[in-house]
Amino acid sequence: MSFWDALRLFFISFALVAHMMVLFSIVTDLFRDEETSDISKALWKATLGTVCGADR
Repeated sequence: MSFWDALRLFFISFALVAHMMVLFSIVTDLFRDEETSDISKALWKATLGTVCGADR
């Protein structure tokens, strides 16, 4: 493994962890809100799954 491969792996890992932290933050904030209806929460979760799952 060269230096550039290791550097690339570091940045990709950092971006993945940051992406996951943002997703978990959105989901916890969404389900913590008591004013939002259950249908709305389900639609938000489906939208996140569709949008965030599209890049894989």
